[in-house]
Amino acid sequence: MKTYHWSCHRYALLSSIVVALLSPCASSSSPTAPTHLRSFDKVHPVGTDSRPYFGWYVNDPDDDEIQMAYQILVATSQDKLDAGQGDLWDSGQVKSAAQNYVYHEGRALAHGRRYYWKVRTWDKNGNVSPYSAPGQFDTGLFTTRHWAGAKWIKRDTEEADDYTYYRRQVLLPDHTIQRAIVYVTAGHNYELYINGTLVGQGLAYHYPQYHYYNAYDVTSALTSQGDNTFAALTHWYGGGQGRARGVDLSGKRPPPGRPRRFRA
Repeated sequence: MKTYHWSCHRYALLSSIVVALLSPCASSSSPTAPTHLRSFDKVHPVGTDSRPYFGWYVNDPDDDEIQMAYQILVATSQDKLDAGQGDLWDSGQVKSAAQNYVYHEGRALAHGRRYYWKVRTWDKNGNVSPYSAPGQFDTGLFTTRHWAGAKWIKRDTEEADDYTYYRRQVLLPDHTIQRAIVYVTAGHNYELYINGTLVGQGLAYHYPQYHYYNAYDVTSALTSQGDNTFAALTHWYGGGQGRARGVDLSGKRPPPGRPRRFRA
């Protein structure tokens, strides 16, 4: 009799352990919306190239979970994205644990445009998250022809280590400013100000045949129906140590001892 009762108790104990181990799987929660959306490893970047890559953080209330799939929507407007229309790219459900360096595989993007995107994920149990809050990115200027209308500004100088200050006022009409992006490059260093506020600074120079450039969203820095002052301070180090002496507007190099510089 004692042996029989022990077997029953042991069976009941083992049954309760099995139920306890299985019950979490049956009640697993869905992931919450992804957060920390990034394009080119930045939040809302300005001046990207033509093929962005995306990244995000996965959020799941359950332990030992993993992303098993994702879906990305990229749209030309916030309204289309809100309506679930990825008119530039709808990746569909992609079975992958990747959460960064996920490259855009949709329609070609235009230069100087703002685009919107969002993402959702699936966990290992097939539960899907809500879509994330929208992210955005602004494409830059892809080729030399996109700089059409821009002009180099130079000041003749014989100084090998030269600082130059630029200033110009622009009157804007009494209209709402929807979006304003400034693209700037200089040889060699620059600081850019709008209405007395520092917008950005950088080392844009690279090789004599081409330059890097920076892009800034200056929408909030501008004032409609009034003068806006654009100012820049540039620093030309002179030639040498791999730096070109500079070229004049005819494309000819100045003679030795007559360094010149160019700004944009």
